[in-house]
Amino acid sequence: EEILNLDLDKIILIDEGEIVAMGSPDKILASNILPNIGLREPIYIEVLKKLNFVNNNNLLFPIENLCNEKVNSVMKNWMQKQVSFEDTHKNREVCQIENLSFSYNNKHIALEDINLSIREGEIVALLGHNGAGKSTLAHSLIGINKTKNGRITFAGENINTWSIRKRGEVISYVMQNPNHMITQRTVLEEVSFTLKLKKVSKEEISSRVEVVLKICGLYPFRNWPIQALSYGQKKRLTIASVLTTNPKLIILDEPTAGQDYYHYKQFMSFIRTLAEKGISFIFITHDMNLALEYADRAVVLHKGKIIADNTVSAVLGDQGTLQRANLREISLIKLAKLSGIPTPEKFVKLYIEANRREEYA
Repeated sequence: EEILNLDLDKIILIDEGEIVAMGSPDKILASNILPNIGLREPIYIEVLKKLNFVNNNNLLFPIENLCNEKVNSVMKNWMQKQVSFEDTHKNREVCQIENLSFSYNNKHIALEDINLSIREGEIVALLGHNGAGKSTLAHSLIGINKTKNGRITFAGENINTWSIRKRGEVISYVMQNPNHMITQRTVLEEVSFTLKLKKVSKEEISSRVEVVLKICGLYPFRNWPIQALSYGQKKRLTIASVLTTNPKLIILDEPTAGQDYYHYKQFMSFIRTLAEKGISFIFITHDMNLALEYADRAVVLHKGKIIADNTVSAVLGDQGTLQRANLREISLIKLAKLSGIPTPEKFVKLYIEANRREEYA
């Protein structure tokens, strides 16, 4: 979706070593070929198709050329049939960050007066441009950065003085590239590795590893060499490795990077399942669609400060926040605004809710 902002003259699609389509962006997007080769259509086109929107000339790109009156009509008709489910229940807070600041070499201020709480089973998207402080915050949580100002509590206990190893028992960090984390030869050896270092009994290791591999869908591959796994399976393997220590909060750096759309959805469905079991997640991501579709909340960092903390639709629908943090407006929100419906944020919220119900039914 992002490359469409580059004012392209032509798109060339390659699948299994062959050119399968070539043409202008409007013709490619009208051809329905993208899903057939594992690529995602722009989210606004997905929405229009689900709403049975019919365009006379069959062209859906660029978004500004759509008939706003027609879009307005189909959106209103769809919204009238929807029921919003307000989840008033709030799980207990598991992690609290209070007045946290951090600077490199006592000069460059990377984090300033951060206040944030994470609830049990909550998925939080951490957004911001490069250098905003996202990785610095993650490293402060897991203990790589030694913070002097502020306090981090977990389940009510101050963990400021905890070692990296002790923090790792409750807060795990999963790198963007799974190959940077994997050290063992087989799946079984990799998932068992941390427990062996902790000198856990063989019986306990066997029991924990079996449970985790089944949760992650990797049990049939337990004796496989890791080289034989797909990229997506390796991503799940890194999650499995940290799950053996029963963490309560997992930080994922760009969780879907390098995956096609099919494996993207498969992986995120897996993460949602873990969240329903009570594990909390923080995503560090530049993918606004990922945040909107899978996160419960969005936190935006800019120059080391939190400038927004709200539902994802509210944050990504706020033009001031987007401009200040240099974030892209996603096409779904742009479509809702261009349509002229009185409550674009409500439409986005209803659509995401309906999509989640459909996906997890």
